[in-house]
Amino acid sequence: CVDSVKDLPEIAELLVLAISAEQSAEVMQDVIESQKVRSVILIPGGIGEKEGTKGIEKKIKSMLRNARKDRKLVPVVNGGNCLGILSGPGNYDTTFIPEYKIYKLPRKSPRKVGMALLSQSGAFMISRMSQMENLEPVYAVSIGNQIDLTSSDYLQYLKDHKGIQIFAVYCEGFTDGDGLEFARAAREAVRAGKKIVLYKGGRTPEGRSATAGHTASVAGDYRVSCSVLEQAGIFMTNTLSEFQSFTKGLCFLNDKKVRGRRVALISNAGFECVVMSDSIKNNERLDMARFSESTVSRINEILEPLGINKIQDVGNPMDLTPVADDETFCECVKAIMEDKNVDCAVVSPLPMTPAMNTLEASDFHSEDLDREGSTLERLIKISENTDKPFVVSIDAGRGYDSLADNLEEAFIPVFRKSDEAVVFLRKYINHSLARVE
Repeated sequence: CVDSVKDLPEIAELLVLAISAEQSAEVMQDVIESQKVRSVILIPGGIGEKEGTKGIEKKIKSMLRNARKDRKLVPVVNGGNCLGILSGPGNYDTTFIPEYKIYKLPRKSPRKVGMALLSQSGAFMISRMSQMENLEPVYAVSIGNQIDLTSSDYLQYLKDHKGIQIFAVYCEGFTDGDGLEFARAAREAVRAGKKIVLYKGGRTPEGRSATAGHTASVAGDYRVSCSVLEQAGIFMTNTLSEFQSFTKGLCFLNDKKVRGRRVALISNAGFECVVMSDSIKNNERLDMARFSESTVSRINEILEPLGINKIQDVGNPMDLTPVADDETFCECVKAIMEDKNVDCAVVSPLPMTPAMNTLEASDFHSEDLDREGSTLERLIKISENTDKPFVVSIDAGRGYDSLADNLEEAFIPVFRKSDEAVVFLRKYINHSLARVE
């Protein structure tokens, strides 16, 4: 331990300041004068967003600006009013939230993905991480009030990182000129093949007022911001649910190839086929795929042993009826995914049919979703053996959470309503094609 920053025996790469807002300017002055710190995470709230504290923010900004004119060793500053940073490459976590409060422990080993989560709100950051616990981002950054480092600084710095393909961003407002800098960095990232999903806060007068009191941000005109950011190639999301589904979907489908809009719909429930078909054609459209003659013959052969071919014609959407068992259903999915006329698919097995193994093993029944040849096992194999994107809908209650969770652990996007699955795929396909057209 040392009495002050000036007494550090060597230059520190990172200093975390968990102090009061009132102490911030004085301590930052000591840090700057010491020339022994390269970067600072400024934790305290109440710097700029609370009435009477703008002076603290201005003083810190002025100190940093003047020191940099003198070409001193001046730290870059993240925050204030932030939760900290989780860095995979740096192997550090400066947040003050224990893991057991974010994840259900014991936690299954998450899959490391090429994703960076950038958020002005620390609470937003950890709540998304908690709900996407099977994803391990490369970086998770709580940016806070942007006294020094801004959203565009992080995007500009990380956009060339070879280990990051996807950026998930929560933004309440930009500092002066930073919105355009962010859009420029985003356009460069998108042109390099990166994908960015963003939720923009401060859409209403009430929301803009809340951003000023939360992260001291100026939200700006929402429609103008969205227009600029969309033109830069960003996936703009309208709800938190959409932000989460797009973030997971982009991560899960990152190794898939989008070739066109020809979609196949397959279910074992007639109403699902109707609902999915109704969701296909909207402002961003998908085209119903026409199966090749060989695929039609192949599916008829698959359906014949159970007699489904006698009650259902092969078509798109494909209604396999509740008679279809694990093998029949998934062999049809496989045949459709291998059809050269199909670019993508929505697969919606209504899991309540007794013909399928879709429940965890129990003393109350003979099913076991982990059994060899189950729908779970077969869909995972299909996903592993195709480079075409497909998503799954599991429209059922909590008893089928394990089925949905296991599919997502295998990086298959899962939705709990078939129309939501179609809407996601429709936006995903059209946005992906717009980037290359």
